[in-house]
Amino acid sequence: AAVKRLAVDLHSEILQGGGQDVDGVSRGQIVERLNGLSGSLQDLRDSHKAPLYTLSAMFPTATLSETLSFDAVACPTSDKLQFVAWEASKPGRSGSEDSSEVWTAVSSSGFAQDLIRRGVSNEAAAEELTEHLLALLKPAVGERFGELLAPSASAKCWRAGFTTKSLGLQEDSIGLEPWRLAICGDFVRSYPSPIEAAVVSGMEAGERVASWFSQPAGQQE
Repeated sequence: AAVKRLAVDLHSEILQGGGQDVDGVSRGQIVERLNGLSGSLQDLRDSHKAPLYTLSAMFPTATLSETLSFDAVACPTSDKLQFVAWEASKPGRSGSEDSSEVWTAVSSSGFAQDLIRRGVSNEAAAEELTEHLLALLKPAVGERFGELLAPSASAKCWRAGFTTKSLGLQEDSIGLEPWRLAICGDFVRSYPSPIEAAVVSGMEAGERVASWFSQPAGQQE
């Protein structure tokens, strides 16, 4: 929407006979590029997105964190879950205040589509996701699995969890410096892993924005 708004504003300036070229590129060319970018982004939103469910499950403290040999794991053999992580292992987090630890599980897109198709509630989705999470953890927990109580859990549906294709650009991010706007995400450029695409894109966008605000004092407006 922001990109489309820029294109409309620039087009209005041209019709009124105003506006200057930017780095040797005419305003008309910029409007054309912005309109193309806006259309591509809208196409991704309308036709190339896939849903996800996320599960937040609260276990008693040390139930899993002191038993498992990992605090995050990908699940390539599961068609229901694709990623599991212990939230308190993130920097700056020390766990919840009620003596529990929170684990997050991310569903596969296929399972999310199945839950949506069946019209299950978030509560029912949480029950199903918890069942699959426990089944996935059982081999890793081993003999202590019998001590593992069903956690308190909640689920959230993200109907546009990620895109199924990228814009196919050669750049990792899109910078619109005159308007101090940077666009980044796993949808900008294709990479073997969407996580890699998101990280590289976000880092480059951050560097772009930092460079815009790091000009010598005499050059700033």
